[in-house]
Amino acid sequence: MSRSITLIELLFTIVALLFGIAGATLFANRFDGNWARPLGCFSGCFVFVLLVFLLSFLKTRLVDGIPYIPICRNGQCHRDDYRIDTKEDRACWTCKCGDSYERVGRRFVLLEEKNERHYLIWHPMKGWIADEKHNEA
Repeated sequence: MSRSITLIELLFTIVALLFGIAGATLFANRFDGNWARPLGCFSGCFVFVLLVFLLSFLKTRLVDGIPYIPICRNGQCHRDDYRIDTKEDRACWTCKCGDSYERVGRRFVLLEEKNERHYLIWHPMKGWIADEKHNEA
């Protein structure tokens, strides 16, 4: 069975190679010896991988939230206590207490009968905080 490469995999490979070439060139210009180019290539690729991990960490910390699913409004259920359900053709998380929630961007919305109430919002420096400001409007 043959699998084709996706666009993002191709782009990551090309950028990793460019980082490797830049590292090899930089090391070859600064140091003498047969070891400069291979070590520079390895170092350039390593820097690229570190940048990818750093950007992934920052995205998780600033946008997605840690943990991705907060505790329920009763304070009893944590992220492992939720199960994924569908409600009105939307994916939602249902906790052991029976409450259903939906993740909408940075907000964690409580789904009640025929309406939804903003429960928590992710703030990068404070974590999950009450979304009272949005509920007043």
